[in-house]
Amino acid sequence: MHVHSTASALSKLGVQRSLNVPECATEPGEVYELAKRRGMDFVTITDHDTIAGALALADMPDTFISEELTAWFKGEPQAVHVLCYGITPDDHEWLQAHSGDVEGCAEYLHSNEITRSTMGAADPCPIEFSTNLDDRDKVNRAVIVGPLMATGTQIAVGSPAVTGVGHVSIFDVDVTTGTFTCSAMLAASDVRFGRSMALVDLDGQGGPDHLLVGAPPTHAYLYTLPLSTGQAPAAMVTETGSTAFGTAVAALNIDGTAGDEMFVGDPDAKVGGKDAAGRVTVYGGAMMKALSSTAFPNPLSEHDPGDGHAYGSGIVSMTFCPANVGASSADGGASDGGAGGGVAACAPLPVIGATSKVYTYFGLKKPDPRVK
Repeated sequence: MHVHSTASALSKLGVQRSLNVPECATEPGEVYELAKRRGMDFVTITDHDTIAGALALADMPDTFISEELTAWFKGEPQAVHVLCYGITPDDHEWLQAHSGDVEGCAEYLHSNEITRSTMGAADPCPIEFSTNLDDRDKVNRAVIVGPLMATGTQIAVGSPAVTGVGHVSIFDVDVTTGTFTCSAMLAASDVRFGRSMALVDLDGQGGPDHLLVGAPPTHAYLYTLPLSTGQAPAAMVTETGSTAFGTAVAALNIDGTAGDEMFVGDPDAKVGGKDAAGRVTVYGGAMMKALSSTAFPNPLSEHDPGDGHAYGSGIVSMTFCPANVGASSADGGASDGGAGGGVAACAPLPVIGATSKVYTYFGLKKPDPRVK
């Protein structure tokens, strides 16, 4: 279902493109004959941004027109490839004219009942595009850039789905050619797996050693780095009966000992009798044990929860460095943290979002910082 011909005049692959050679040296007719000899009932060609190869087979039995569309998210430089099957020449012209809006193209394909895929049915790194996604998933797709594999720096893209299971797709990128290569893929049984992600430094050595993945409605998963396809999580937490647990995740050190704690948001949680007031639960350690509520206010919620406030819709870690005009260093005390006239070391602070407010906590040890 994914094959090229000589009509793909300019390769999208970095090495071939640098040599100015086509992605495929096989003529359309030869593609057809080979496919039929190997038992294919139907034959189509998905050349890059052209239907010339498929049209060359138009007089052959059991054929239809397809192409591999290069498209972009609005305002973003990186392209994605979408396979479009069973299109017409008019469809091709419309898709090429609107290729700068991949979501608009996805809606066009859906409304016209055109079969499409991000790279075919066996895509090793799937990314879901659909106007039927949950509104929160359409607005904010999780992306992580960091050392996720054994070597180099990778990009992880969360891809919650409409049906089936969600994914986290991990890519290596050749910045000189703009070529993305699928390096690994994570999946779980949750349809919205990949809704949120955060890098975690559990051992306190100063670099990430785990990846935290939110999977609403009821799960969050912890994976040990480096990642590999099909890797099982090191730990998982469950919030039975929730509808949005895992919508947001973050990691930062709040207890003063080595290693990060993990924050998992549940913006639809009922708190104090208020529907969708929202809360955030804090976990620690490799087994993701909830922090003791005797030492920390856990779970976190608004002091005055209200219906629909959706506390925990977003969570980030913000590095805070106290103003320090007396510091000997030019960075205002960020490096010397108390020495040379400094007032305090820089520290990560949790920032938690709700529908109309953002909360920053300068301390999370008892007494409860939310008490008036």
